[in-house]
Amino acid sequence: MKITIDTGVANQIFKKAKLTCNTALKGTADSEFNFFAQDGKLYLQTINDYCQQIIDTELSVPEDFETFSCEANLASDFTSIYTADKLNLVYSADNSVVHLGDKQTKCVVLANDGSDFIPFNFIPKPVTFDVPGNSLWHALNYTAFSTSKESMINAVYLNFDSSYLTAYSFDDRRMSRFRIKIGDNCPEFESFFVPKETAEILINLLQDYTVTFQVGQRHLKLSWKNTTLILSLVQIDKKSYPDLNKFFRKDDVASFSANKSEMMKALKLAGLVAKNSFINIELKDSKLIFTGSDKERGSTQNKIDCISSENNGEVQVLHKDLMDCIGKVSDEELSFKIKQIDDEKLSLCLMCGNFNHLLMPIVSKEDNEED
Repeated sequence: MKITIDTGVANQIFKKAKLTCNTALKGTADSEFNFFAQDGKLYLQTINDYCQQIIDTELSVPEDFETFSCEANLASDFTSIYTADKLNLVYSADNSVVHLGDKQTKCVVLANDGSDFIPFNFIPKPVTFDVPGNSLWHALNYTAFSTSKESMINAVYLNFDSSYLTAYSFDDRRMSRFRIKIGDNCPEFESFFVPKETAEILINLLQDYTVTFQVGQRHLKLSWKNTTLILSLVQIDKKSYPDLNKFFRKDDVASFSANKSEMMKALKLAGLVAKNSFINIELKDSKLIFTGSDKERGSTQNKIDCISSENNGEVQVLHKDLMDCIGKVSDEELSFKIKQIDDEKLSLCLMCGNFNHLLMPIVSKEDNEED
């Protein structure tokens, strides 16, 4: 059984499919490409612990097509360096192999009949709606980075309500919120917890197409051009999710705006000694003072002028966390607020259009061992 596909197209499809493979594994269904036919067309399926992707290759196949699977790593790596215009895939069921390439350049990949693939058990609910792919991409891109295994909930919370999509995430050091209007097709109220791992995959997969959401009992099915992704949801009692909005509503002690390029240079200087630790940022008399220190190495300090400011204040935040959130925005003028989290602790909040990011106060162990 022979399939011929344009090499450039095959390379794009394989790279996309590998995003939903556990490619560190070999010889298991989690690291394989599964090729199957449906309605006379060829589809490629991949799977991992969190989601399942199905890609419509738009290739026609004969009625007697046999389902087969082969190792994703080897098939994808060979295709990426294969130079001919057309790539042939020849499945030999008797020998349990797939021949890739042509007579001049070939690769033989061990294969099976695809029976190892166990698809997700998607049980649909009567809820379907559409979301602009660009809006969903922004919601995930501005929030997925703010959650980690250190958090009690390692997931992005997507909330659809009254024409708006709001995404939330947090861990023990920071929290993010992104809110965008998506139109009248938005459901009256639906919310989902998307695992961080799947959110990061979606950031790399999503394009500017309309994404159709189909809600399941324990899964979501997202569909757009040639792609279907079924993802497992984190099962959490929504009532137990903390109200992150209340932190963004905390009182402002001070505020300032600064040039992004100048601020990044000051942070890089502070990072010479505090790259993996916290830095001190003081707002005083319309100037920002960045101080990084390490008892075993030394210290750095740099001052820049604010574009605008109100009142004075001082915060300590992790250097890496601040660099990460600034790296998410493209505006050349950055706006911040220093917020009173509790009686003695101040936090730094980046305000950029639909995106708000709060950096929780850091207390060094040397300064306060009992805290």
